[in-house]
Amino acid sequence: SAFFAAAKAAVDALAYVPVTTVTVAGAGAVAVGATRQLTATIAPAGAAGYRVAWTSANPAAVNVDENGRVTRIAASSAVVITATSIDDATKSGTASIT
Repeated sequence: SAFFAAAKAAVDALAYVPVTTVTVAGAGAVAVGATRQLTATIAPAGAAGYRVAWTSANPAAVNVDENGRVTRIAASSAVVITATSIDDATKSGTASIT
């Protein structure tokens, strides 16, 4: 029917764009008790995986929330924060918090 043809055309127009890279901006020094906002950028523009999951390599020293806001909890050596594409877990970017 014409309805289904139109619906298929609309879906086809929303072509899947895979994530190719994730980059993280905002690395740097954070004092104990202070916070810093990190920003993840997904490429290319319009990629399906525009959301990321944030993780800390040492959450006892540096915590990161679901929005990329880091909080230094305790003194430590540099801690790597990772933003991983929710659409493609093989694509991630990192920033170092010192």
